Amino acid sequence: MNQLKEPPAHFPFLNLPASSQQCVDPVDHGTALQSFLPVRICHWDTHSEPKAFQNHSGGIHLGPITLLATWGSAVDGQVEIQGGKQAQLILPYVAGVNTYAIGGQTFHSRTSAFFIPARHALLRVTNTFTSGVVISFPPDSLASVALAIAGPDACCQALEEAINQPALLSRRQDPRREHLHQLLISTLALINSAMASACSVHSMMRLDDLILRLLAMLLVPQLLDGGSRDFVARYGIRPSALLRRKADNRLAQSPTQTSV
Repeated sequence: MNQLKEPPAHFPFLNLPASSQQCVDPVDHGTALQSFLPVRICHWDTHSEPKAFQNHSGGIHLGPITLLATWGSAVDGQVEIQGGKQAQLILPYVAGVNTYAIGGQTFHSRTSAFFIPARHALLRVTNTFTSGVVISFPPDSLASVALAIAGPDACCQALEEAINQPALLSRRQDPRREHLHQLLISTLALINSAMASACSVHSMMRLDDLILRLLAMLLVPQLLDGGSRDFVARYGIRPSALLRRKADNRLAQSPTQTSV
């Protein structure tokens, strides 16, 4: 049996004693996924020789969010998404070829996250190497988060559309997503460190809220501009420009000082 190569240092949740699980059979791996996520495994197989299959998984529950990391051999499987309660974001870590087929659409990805809405569907997953974290969360929780980020009525329609359709969240097409992707990876590393040192994440840290904020902005990057755009619509000027204008006015009204 070939030795499974080590994941990168920042790959989370694999070594937490309470949830770490290593599988040498694709069926066992599928069962592990099913125990953590709102899915029913229809079939779960591998492209490689059965005796060569290896996978290491680990996950935690954080408030309303489930985080499941999985690292190992290529898979070819189909799952039934249990609709209505939880949406999922698949966050890849190492470049490989990932293909997702759902609702008559097919998506191909190497490094971009893939969003799965909270509705009943069959999802076919194939890849060349399993490497990523599945984030399962209630999609309704993103509405209040979006309002906190961008203010009343900011991008609500765009968010509503985004959470109801599968999508590949391209990092190349929108540089904001590249930054948010890296922030999400850093946040998961922080959660992993907290769990490793204290076996829990204190609720006062609100890291579940931070993840939800990052998810909302990944789905709708224009949330980052929402507050500023609403301000412009109301006052006809950007906040930064208004602050500069006020600062210039204060300087003009103050006595002239000369440095020597």
